[in-house]
Amino acid sequence: MFWGSKTPKFIQQRSQVRMIRFDEQLVSSAILDDLEPSLWHRFRSPRSQDLRENLLTKLGMT
Repeated sequence: MFWGSKTPKFIQQRSQVRMIRFDEQLVSSAILDDLEPSLWHRFRSPRSQDLRENLLTKLGMT
């Protein structure tokens, strides 16, 4: 093999640098009003006219 045995691992690690992951945990007793507005408002587009419920559903937060 021309590149050596360490190259595939290096390429794999480099490609994962761009990934963004969020910790997710279901909370069965939570309601929509429990979400802190300052934490999800930053994901709202300036052009968004969606209601809170629709926006959070589109963002996968509900």
